[in-house]
Amino acid sequence: MRKKIFTVFLAILAALLLSTCIWADTYYPDTIYSYNRDNGEYMPVKSLYSRTVVEGPVARTTLHYIIENKYTDRTEVCFNLFLPKDTLLTGFGYYYKGRFIKGTMYDTEEAWKIYRAVTSRGRDPGVMDRPSAQEYHAQIFPVEPKQDLKVELELVQVIDTDEKYLKFELPVAMPSIKDKQLYAQMRVEWLGAKAEQLNHNFADRTSGPETKITSWQEGDRAVVKIAGQLTPDSNWIIRRSRPSQGLLTLTYSGFNGWKGYYVTLISPPYEMTDFKATLSNHIGTGLSMPTLFSSIPAYGRIYIAGTYIYPGWTDIRLKERSGGKAVETDVRLSGRHLSYNAAGPIWADKRIDILQNDYSKNNRDTVIKLSKKFNVVSRFTALLAIPKEELEYYKNVLAKEKIQTNTKSVGGGGGDPWISVKAPVDALRVVAVFPNGEAKSLNYDEKKKCWSGRFDIPFGTAAGTYRVTVILVHKDGKLTRFILEYDNLLGETISANATTLTGKPGGSVILKVTGDGIERGVVVTPWGERYNLGKKDGHWEAGILIPKDTPAGKNMLTVVLMDGAHNRTEIEVDLDIK
Repeated sequence: MRKKIFTVFLAILAALLLSTCIWADTYYPDTIYSYNRDNGEYMPVKSLYSRTVVEGPVARTTLHYIIENKYTDRTEVCFNLFLPKDTLLTGFGYYYKGRFIKGTMYDTEEAWKIYRAVTSRGRDPGVMDRPSAQEYHAQIFPVEPKQDLKVELELVQVIDTDEKYLKFELPVAMPSIKDKQLYAQMRVEWLGAKAEQLNHNFADRTSGPETKITSWQEGDRAVVKIAGQLTPDSNWIIRRSRPSQGLLTLTYSGFNGWKGYYVTLISPPYEMTDFKATLSNHIGTGLSMPTLFSSIPAYGRIYIAGTYIYPGWTDIRLKERSGGKAVETDVRLSGRHLSYNAAGPIWADKRIDILQNDYSKNNRDTVIKLSKKFNVVSRFTALLAIPKEELEYYKNVLAKEKIQTNTKSVGGGGGDPWISVKAPVDALRVVAVFPNGEAKSLNYDEKKKCWSGRFDIPFGTAAGTYRVTVILVHKDGKLTRFILEYDNLLGETISANATTLTGKPGGSVILKVTGDGIERGVVVTPWGERYNLGKKDGHWEAGILIPKDTPAGKNMLTVVLMDGAHNRTEIEVDLDIK
């Protein structure tokens, strides 16, 4: 028996590298891209609400998206988030039939196992994982017919700096739809700032006489607010005039229980290269890794997160290892106790990044523990939002039934799903990038009004989720980037009952196939007949008639196996005609 998988990847990496250069200066990725998982159609955000409080170097945001649902059937909604640099998602949930379903951190495999088991009953969980540092992916099922989906996110961000400003970036960029705006209410409160110190980049992105942009002073903080129709083709950037043209240091700190956490931003007025951060003069205070930095431009910034036991003053020093420039600054660590300390997740994320990328040790358990404590999604964890009664049913019933979800299979069955992307016909190109770095250009299908193509999930790929990044280059050169997911359900063991079948003209042979995750199968004979495989006693089989005029010799049967996500694996079986 031989297994044969056809691959049609087209390598266009040079073009992708060119595109990457464009992103740095001119490209705002879609912060949120939501779509119907069944047909891939984009599902637009119809309204959003946000409130942000900026304190020192840290901004904390609560953000609500309402995703429009036009479908008359129950729908599984997927959405991808691309967050600004140094922004963390620390909370996720959604509303179902008037109830808020809050996400709880789980081991990734367990989260997806529960999700698939519960959705198989038509129930309502949602799951959020993190493919990369700035990317998050969520799936929610079911969304009831014609019922919009309301998603709530909690974010923390370390603000950025340049020569003139401190900058906070609210992640609201999304695909624009012709003749359609969304309704937005967005409020940013900046502690310690004056209203006249704030400006922003959305003055020309509003429409309609009812849309208002206002700013005012409210005690110890400056407030800016947008309310009305909006076309957010970029993120909303709020800028505060830089308080100092010299060395700038900002600190956020506080206690959770007996331990304190802090974040300190340092912005020198000159460039620094190959430098190290050190801490002194304060017992019980630590720095997060890494403490070595390559470079920052003049008025750029680094930030350091750490823990402390005693409040008071400490010294942080930056020094180039060549012995050149050095910066020393005093930092006050607060004794206040916070119900929520935004510095904790920032510290934990830095720590997790070091641990999960240290391949010399098995740090999985430590990472999962940190991830659960600080609600920071890692490579090994995911947020699962599931009603209490459904979780109890899973624990008491489904888990005991050993629902087969293939989340722990190794060496999947491969496949060749169809990829379809709704994009303008005049787009310069649409490219699908696969996890192994290879890429495929999609072609525009005039009949279906979409960009499409078929791709292979290589044989040997682990059963589970297979992610494909899609890059759309618009006519004006702007890029849109999002992630599609395909379930590879075929397990690692797929075998036929014999490597060679033997038959004679006018006779018949029985072909049996066993494997994990098979939903249906077809046998194709060299003389053009097709036989559907039927399930029988734990395996799949078909009886194949050999035409009387078939000449003696070697022939080949092709067995096509499909899983529930339409992935395909082909097996070839020799047939000797005697």
